[in-house]
Amino acid sequence: MVNESDIQSWEEPDSLRSPVGWTDEQIDLAESYADAGNFSLAAMLCDDMLADDRVFSATRTLRDSVLGAPLTFDGKSRPVKALETQEDYWKIFDAAEAQRNFFWGFFLGVSLTQRVWTKIGNREVPVMKTWNPRHLRWDSSTKRWKVRVTTKASLGLDYGHEIAIEENDPQFVLFTPYGIKKPAMFGPWRASARAYLTKHLSDTERGHYLQRQGGAFFVAETDGPGPGGMTAGMGAAGKEFRNELAARMRTIRAGAGIAPPPGIKVRIVESMARAWEAFDTAEDSANKRIAIAILAQNLGTEVAGAVGTGATFQENMFGQVRKNCAEALSTWEHDKYLAYWADANFGKPDLAPWPLRAVLEEKDQLAEDQGTSAFADGVTKLKAASPRVDVETMLEERGIPLLAEAPPAPAPTPPADPQTPPPVPTQDPPADPQDPLPDGAKAFTKSGLSLPRNRGVVRGQRFVDDTVDAARKAAAATLDEDLAKVLSAIEAAGSFEEAESAITEAFKAMRPSRLQRLVEQALTLADRAGRVSLEQDRG
Repeated sequence: MVNESDIQSWEEPDSLRSPVGWTDEQIDLAESYADAGNFSLAAMLCDDMLADDRVFSATRTLRDSVLGAPLTFDGKSRPVKALETQEDYWKIFDAAEAQRNFFWGFFLGVSLTQRVWTKIGNREVPVMKTWNPRHLRWDSSTKRWKVRVTTKASLGLDYGHEIAIEENDPQFVLFTPYGIKKPAMFGPWRASARAYLTKHLSDTERGHYLQRQGGAFFVAETDGPGPGGMTAGMGAAGKEFRNELAARMRTIRAGAGIAPPPGIKVRIVESMARAWEAFDTAEDSANKRIAIAILAQNLGTEVAGAVGTGATFQENMFGQVRKNCAEALSTWEHDKYLAYWADANFGKPDLAPWPLRAVLEEKDQLAEDQGTSAFADGVTKLKAASPRVDVETMLEERGIPLLAEAPPAPAPTPPADPQTPPPVPTQDPPADPQDPLPDGAKAFTKSGLSLPRNRGVVRGQRFVDDTVDAARKAAAATLDEDLAKVLSAIEAAGSFEEAESAITEAFKAMRPSRLQRLVEQALTLADRAGRVSLEQDRG
């Protein structure tokens, strides 16, 4: 059994989010830690980035386009039936856990999952549980992966302890679509991190700008000595008066008014600078950078200008990204989960079906076919330009399968010699079945065997062929008559219900016995012709 009693069932430790004021230096530190095999800071950064609207929407778009694609299974019937009809696949890969695994695997570059073996009916099912990669670490001193774990018996806040992940570990499985060596190096999080930081800082500064210059404020002015004997508003009395006036103006709300003292003018001052445009420009640029890093294209809502070759190229790139993700995920699911499931329940890991996702839409498939056609035209032109062009290498790089050995080229046809007599025909010339067979005439079988045309077997076969042709024509006429009734009923109907009723009545009027008698007669004649021909040859 795969769920041996001596296997310790571990639990994921607590994962409290540590607030980090992200800066360029902090992002540099997260990248350095991840390169060294410590994903704690990188996982926290990805957690925070997921709160950004563009990171969230782009990762969700990629995730849904792959996980939501039509799914089929390529494999033996019994395992496929268990995965489909008994829904073992969706029990293994629960939707929520599959989404988390997809995010960590394709965004960060590494996902940590656990096989939790569960008894369902008479089958053992390895249910996938996705952990936060912050608990994962590569120990360069021992050259082993380690994971921080805890047990159900732990009480309160427990950060657990580390254990090593063994080769072919029965519980812990890593999903590293970009490779096991420095798996986070090619994750889109690196290309998105500083764009995310730009948006974060822009939002903060926009708030400060709105507080400082976003609204209008009142200013009181005087051209001469102020009230109360103030001279140009100087002195303690003038300062006290100004403070009192400013306090009153701060209380002005919509619909309210103020009557300033004589000699005082109140005017509204607004910021005329368009500094806010800098925030929009920075955020638009950051949004595009994030979308391109994750999807290899802008979002559809951001397409500007004429939608032509550029948009089509981006869509094709996104189709390639989806295809690569689907293939990597299918291979991992087959090797790391379904093979174990097949071994536990059917005795052989080789019986594990392959999950196949149809991620390419019709327009993607059309674009791929058009690209292949254009490639073929280009290869043909290059080969015509120079015989030294290595066509096979180009085909291999394109991923076009080749035969183990090229088929031999057909031998050239030698020029006709006017003195050479024409070859003996290998097929009977068309003739009237009633014509008498001349003596010495030959008939040739497909294998090249020659028989006298006056042999009984030859004449019997000719009779059978003629009988079959006649029966085929008579059967077609019989079916045409019945088919005409059905088509007439459909054309005359005014609704689906009327068509259904008319077709039912048409079927009642059909006479399949005619076709049955015709087939019986043809078979009887063919059987008797064969017997007669054999008796004739026996003499």
